[in-house]
Amino acid sequence: MEDILPSVNSIFKALGDPVRVRIVEMLSLNGEMCVCKIMEELSMTQPAVSHHLATL
Repeated sequence: MEDILPSVNSIFKALGDPVRVRIVEMLSLNGEMCVCKIMEELSMTQPAVSHHLATL
């Protein structure tokens, strides 16, 4: 049980941001998406979207 706690913590931390939750939602609905489409949908810059994707 203690072995999985760090993984569970990481998942909840990543999903603790509403933008990242929205990205996960978009990907689950649309499948694979290019960063440019995510940028457009969220009105965010490429570095900001890339940061969120790297966290996920």
